[in-house]
Amino acid sequence: MNTGRKGNIIIPRLEVLIANKKLLKALTELDKLLAKKQIALNIFICGAFAIELLGFERVEPTIDADSATPITNKEVLELIKAIGEARGLGSRWLNDQASTVAIPEGAVSRASSFGSWRNIKAILMDRSDLIKMKSAAFSTRRDETLKDWEDLKLMKPTAKEMYDAIAFLRATRSPPTNATRRIIEEFNETVDDLKKLAVE
Repeated sequence: MNTGRKGNIIIPRLEVLIANKKLLKALTELDKLLAKKQIALNIFICGAFAIELLGFERVEPTIDADSATPITNKEVLELIKAIGEARGLGSRWLNDQASTVAIPEGAVSRASSFGSWRNIKAILMDRSDLIKMKSAAFSTRRDETLKDWEDLKLMKPTAKEMYDAIAFLRATRSPPTNATRRIIEEFNETVDDLKKLAVE
């Protein structure tokens, strides 16, 4: 983890603290508004924000919070947009784009509760499931961005964690039987690359 040090105390980089603080403050504001309207919201925090909340310091701090559970209430979506625009976070600082992809079986039971909000019930994805999700994301968009690869390197998955992640990848992203040879080779190349990340 890339941090500064002061004596025996590890100090996260200032920009990471600021980015997280902005998102947490926005969530707190959203919770207060939801309480006034008596609206409950469940979120399953995953992605880069979850990685940072687990204590890993990414090179590029995230600017949004991903939820693996859908956010469909129109009034909630309007509040999210208004808060984001007022705080300079953008209209999708809290989004549910991860709710459209497969998540590991049992991920909810392994998640931990997060925060002490009144109307927002948040759970935080477990490290092992984040590794699975990031491995799948890397397979999908490796030609577009290296951020998933960098996140995986940061988390330093064990051999077992990577074995389980590759099993998840095969179950959810394996090319169809009629896929071209090139697609199959690219998938196998991705699996080989992921194996290299395992830390004994």
